[in-house]
This record gives sequence, structure tokens and C-alpha cells, in this order.
Amino acid sequence: MEDQGVTLVEATELIESWMSVSLDRPLKDAEKALISAAWNNDRYEDTAKEFGLKPNYLKQLGQWFWKTLGLVLNEKVSKKQLRKIVLRKRTELAKTHQVARDDLEQDTSLNPSLVVLGRKPPIATHYFGYKPELAYLRQSAAETQCILLTGPAGAGKTALAAKLIESLKLSSDNRFERVVWQSIHTHSHLDSLLSEIFRCLKLEPYSLDKERSLQVRYLLEYLDQHPCLIVLDGAEDILKGTTQSDRYGENEAYRWFFDEVIQENHSSCFLLTSREPFEDLKFSEKMGNSVRCMKILGIAQSSYEFLESQELINKKDAFKKLIERYRGNPLSLKLVTSQIKDCFGGDVKAFMDCNTTYIVEPLYLALTVQFTTGYWTPLQRDVMSFLAKSTQKKDDMSFKDVFKAMQSEDNPVSMSEFMEATTILFERSLLERQADEKGEVVLSLQPVIKKFVLTDKNALIESLAA
Repeated sequence: MEDQGVTLVEATELIESWMSVSLDRPLKDAEKALISAAWNNDRYEDTAKEFGLKPNYLKQLGQWFWKTLGLVLNEKVSKKQLRKIVLRKRTELAKTHQVARDDLEQDTSLNPSLVVLGRKPPIATHYFGYKPELAYLRQSAAETQCILLTGPAGAGKTALAAKLIESLKLSSDNRFERVVWQSIHTHSHLDSLLSEIFRCLKLEPYSLDKERSLQVRYLLEYLDQHPCLIVLDGAEDILKGTTQSDRYGENEAYRWFFDEVIQENHSSCFLLTSREPFEDLKFSEKMGNSVRCMKILGIAQSSYEFLESQELINKKDAFKKLIERYRGNPLSLKLVTSQIKDCFGGDVKAFMDCNTTYIVEPLYLALTVQFTTGYWTPLQRDVMSFLAKSTQKKDDMSFKDVFKAMQSEDNPVSMSEFMEATTILFERSLLERQADEKGEVVLSLQPVIKKFVLTDKNALIESLAA
């Protein structure tokens, strides 16, 4: 079914672009089923049968999904209203893009010809902050062949990558001819990703019957002659099912591929966004190879600009305290401010006086994924659990005190093991490490992480021990 030239597929892609900025992941099949039911005005029962789902599950998911989409778009969304909202938003975007094109035509020094292939990058609506990071990301894309952009759930990695593309389109010194945007969520195996990249670039079709190394060499030769920015969003999915001895698990081919991308000379850049650190890429950077690792945490000072745009009430440094509690995390702030407006009339101080750390369901789900991706050692699990329990009445603990607490006669822990465990947790943005007033290193957890671990402690420990 179509409306004003908008198909269900186009509507789904547009909604996915809005949601992925906030949820930091692509839509699930059940969420696409909800959009289909709303777009075609079908009953949930009929759509559930078509997609092989249970009707009650689809109805319950719908209650959460429409509310979450409403938070993203800053307006009430329902099954009946979806078509009207999407059509209006699409018209508004078309007008915005036309203004941008008109501006570009007036400035002949700019080159708007950058072609984006593959999946459509998300539209970073209500984007704030990361101006220095965006500038550094652009510089890195111009200087290196591989970039690893890491950060916690909701930090805005996908939005920053999308903003990079927007800035390249408006740049007079952009060196890339094309952008290929792919979600690793749909390419758990390297062959699947390579096949799609070959298709997007209109190369000779990738074949499983031909030697992979020769085809990758052919790809890199092409990327040397035709500079491209290739974005691999959600790269942490590559590390699912890993072990202590094999950090790529069943996806060992990806390790080889990234090594080829870094070692072979070419004029293109691969940008990976990930919640998980890739230890081999970080080591490669230290060795002086053409790779750069960036980490983002929150929008810091720009958080004030965002909170002011939400027309909230700021009493007695309430904004400052709210930003500190959520560490300037864009997703956390966006979701919690909606609740503050609904439940406290926009009075941030009234919310802060309740002394609670509110975790909205989308963020809870995102954290659950982050805590169950990659390889977790028993020591990493114990450190998180111990810190969550031991810092309920204080902000932090000294590095050496936590190390002593991890020691036991039955399970001796070496300092080397402890340093490695805390470093990995720090790189995952799950543990904070800094020096106190005396210069002593202290460890702490963000309030959101602490509450998540304490709230879901048993399920978390079971999942990490599995």
C-alpha cells in the first residue's frame, strides 16, 4: 500500500533511521511487524499470524514501541496516527533538504555529490554536542584507513557517524566519492558483508566459490582508485560468542579482514561503531598502523543546550546534577527528561530530590545487550558486582582496596589479571577510573550502571557466567 508515493519499505527505513539514533541498533522483525500493521491498518492478530508471532506479544510490544517512538519524535505516536506522522515528517525533511540544496547551489565551492549506498544512515534529529569529536573524526577519516568509534549504549556513536556524512556532503575538501553504510547486525559473517559491499559498489559479484583473499585484494585495489567511506555500524555483533582464547569466536575471518584493511595501502576508510573495544585494533594503533581508536562518553556541556531546548525548570543547579547523574548520555537524558515533564511538570529539582536513578526500558534493553556481548571473565563479573554493592553509600573505592577485596585463598588474583580486567571494563565504558584529590587511583560506576547491576544482579551474573 502506498500514500503520496511513500511505500511501507520507505516508511520502515525512515522510522528505523529515527529510532537507531536513540536505540543504537536496527529495528527488530517484531518492530517492523508493528509498523506494517499500522501502515496497512491491519489487525495485530492478522499481522502476528503473517510474521509468525503471538498476538498478545505484538500488542504488548506495541505499547512500548509507540511510546518510545513518541519520545524520539517529541510527539504522541499511536498505531492509528503513524501514517499521518510519517508523511508529515517526510515532507518536513524534504523541505529541509531542499533548503540545503539551494544553499549549496549558491556556494559553488562546495561539492554535494557524495553518494551514499547501502542502508540509509539515520537522521540525527535534535542533535547536540560532539563538535570537537566530529572535527577529530573528520580528520581521522582523512588520515587513516580504519577508525574504531566506541562508547556506551546511548552515547550517540551512530548519530556521530551519520553527522560525519552530513558534514562531508557540505565540505569543499571531502576526498570520498561514495559512502557505504552497513549494519553488522545483518552481516554476522564476513562473506555476507563482502557480498553486500561488492553489490553496492557495482563490482563483479562476490562469490563463495572464489578465493576470499583474491576478492578482498580486488576490493582494496578498487578502494584505492575510488576513495570510499565504509561505515560498519554496530560492530560489537562480530564479537558475540567469543572466548578467552579466541576474541572473535566464529568470526575469525573478520580479524583477518580488518588486518588486510589496515595493512594494505588504499585511499579509503572503514569506520566501525561499537560498544565493545577491539583489542587487536587498539594494539594496531599503538604499533603505528593506519588505524585510530576514538571513544565518546557523553555530550557534557552541550547537555545544557539540550535541557534548555526541552523547556525544563532549572533550580539550584538542578541541570548540573541531572547531567552528572546521567554523565551527559544523550539517550538517557532524552528519555528521562520526557518523564520529568510528564511526572514533575518539568521541574528537574523535584525529580532530583527523589534521589532516584531512572532507567527507561529502551536504555535497559541496550544495557542488557552490552552486558551480554563479548567475553566476560569471572573476575570482570566480580569487580562489577563488588563495586555496585560497595559504593551504594559512597561514590568510589581505591584501586588497591578493590584489588584486596578480590583476593581470597580459594581464588587468588594476580595484579596483572586485575589490571587487565579493570582496563577492559574501562574501555567498555562500564567502569570509571580516575585520580582523587590525593592522586590515588579510584574506581567507580556510573549511577545508571550501578542501578542496572543491582536491579538485575542475579540475571546478569548468570548470563556472564554462561
